[in-house]
Amino acid sequence: MCFPFFKRFTNFTDKYVYWDTNCYRLLGRIANQKCLVWLDAYLKKLKQIERKRKIKVKVSYLVLSEMFAHLNDPIDSNTYLECKHGLYAALYHSDFDSSNLLPNADNEFIKFTTGQAPIADTYRQNSLYNSLLQIHEKRFNDAFIKQNSQTIQLVSDFLNTLKVSWKDSFANHFIKKHDASYSGNWQVFANDKTKRITLLRELRKAKKNDLIYREFGTGMYQYICNNLKDIVPQELTDELLQKIIVRFKPLFALQYRIIELMCQSGYNIDKYINDITDYLIISHLDKGNSIFTSNETKNLVPNLHSLGYTSDVRTLNQYCSALSIPYPK
Repeated sequence: MCFPFFKRFTNFTDKYVYWDTNCYRLLGRIANQKCLVWLDAYLKKLKQIERKRKIKVKVSYLVLSEMFAHLNDPIDSNTYLECKHGLYAALYHSDFDSSNLLPNADNEFIKFTTGQAPIADTYRQNSLYNSLLQIHEKRFNDAFIKQNSQTIQLVSDFLNTLKVSWKDSFANHFIKKHDASYSGNWQVFANDKTKRITLLRELRKAKKNDLIYREFGTGMYQYICNNLKDIVPQELTDELLQKIIVRFKPLFALQYRIIELMCQSGYNIDKYINDITDYLIISHLDKGNSIFTSNETKNLVPNLHSLGYTSDVRTLNQYCSALSIPYPK
């Protein structure tokens, strides 16, 4: 896979960097194979360079949640050990400071649209980080972690609810909107190729005219209105809609990719359920203000680069190269 070349001395001024789950799980996997001394040494070197370059590091609530949910796995399982060490790496990387926590996607949408964040959601997210700090104080003791199994399950349930919600949204607001006879298998007009081709042609035309993004932006605004309790959103003017489209276009474009696949060979969301959280993590990608680093180089990074986010999205290898630090292995 080829990616655009990045200068070693990239300008990170006034931007924040955040990593995806795969990056931290990679560090956790290597620490499990080697030792925690290696992990501490690598993170110490990484932070020294980042501080010297004045790089602000933030961590996504969804990234922490994905790893935290695996702490209910068996203690001797690879997923448990990998995510336990990955969580330690994420805490270290974000300076053990909850103010560096990026909110879940819903809160990102709500705060951008209304200027406010739901108090209850903010409390829940900070609680997760504080729970991890408590686990860190106990040196990630396995017995202490298992004492928190109920809290871990609540986070796991939240993730599952989030995935089901977005999965249902695809089915109800896209597939069934065009194909009333849809009965499953994540393909529009599964038995009518002509209708699939016609719909795909219409979608591509709407994308070219940016109408599909207006539809996504309007849908996001309506989703926010339906889920707000104590916050009154401002009216959806054309100006606000354009701002929503510009800010969240990477997320909308990745959603569009799924929809195109549903009109072609099909896209089994049940099989690729983790793609949903990968895409929601993209909600933090704020062009010109953030740098997203991912170790998912097969689809996610190439797709974002094709949208013009070549300087805002890096592979982990590119990020390490820019900082002149070895790729972890």
